[in-house]
Amino acid sequence: DETNSGSDLTIAYTITHTDGTLTGTLPYSSGTSYTDSIDLDGIPAGTLHAEFIAYDAAGNPSDPCTDSFTLRDLRDPAIVCTLSSSTITNASDSTIADCVVSEETGVSSVTYTGFGAGGSLTDLGSGNYSVTLTADPTTPADSYDIEFRVADTSSNYDTDNLPLEVTDATAATFTGVYASPDSVFDDGSETFEVYVCMDDETTDLNASGSVDIVIDSYTETLVYDSDYGCFVSSEINGDEFSAGTYTISATGADAEGNSATDTSASLEVTCSGVSISGVAA
Repeated sequence: DETNSGSDLTIAYTITHTDGTLTGTLPYSSGTSYTDSIDLDGIPAGTLHAEFIAYDAAGNPSDPCTDSFTLRDLRDPAIVCTLSSSTITNASDSTIADCVVSEETGVSSVTYTGFGAGGSLTDLGSGNYSVTLTADPTTPADSYDIEFRVADTSSNYDTDNLPLEVTDATAATFTGVYASPDSVFDDGSETFEVYVCMDDETTDLNASGSVDIVIDSYTETLVYDSDYGCFVSSEINGDEFSAGTYTISATGADAEGNSATDTSASLEVTCSGVSISGVAA
């Protein structure tokens, strides 16, 4: 300025951001320098535009000087989640996870892990996200620690963890029921065994499962055979039955007492052959 110099000038600034403007003046530093540290806390990250105007003692303004700079986002977003129910069964029961997200710049993703294959939450608007979690019959009964994670467009993130208890309400499934052999004589000359093979989403059937069979009036509790991976009966003699076709009813239960019955297998019991050695005239 032709009249004022150094500390006689007033340097005013206006910083424009997405939520408004920030204004102030720069204090005199030395020589022709005016310097200040401007607090940008709470200002949304992004490209900011600054305008500086110098005023002399008479209030005459200079031409504006403009510049732009990028305010980096180092602030983590926030996520808080709730479950509509913290305990469900694996008989296709569901619970709804609702999350509230706070983020100043932009949300990149809201996801969950620790249950099933994980996945993304649905954006409901206004910072609200939701997902329905379903425990189908293949879901093992267990205690799950589900992590919900929000990431912003600058890779900052926050997490919230919730426990979910899945209880066992699903019976084991039969993978095979059969007699070997499936046809015997009724004279006691032949025996057979019954094999019952099952899968369970939760229970180690070898350790805690049980299988009972009923063939006509014959009943037996089977024993697990690790060589076959199935429950196997003792050797049953054909003379336990009269000639005929019998349904093999197998009932299996898991550790929680969930049971199922299979009647797909059958046993054929036949009369032994009659031998005639000779006939007198």
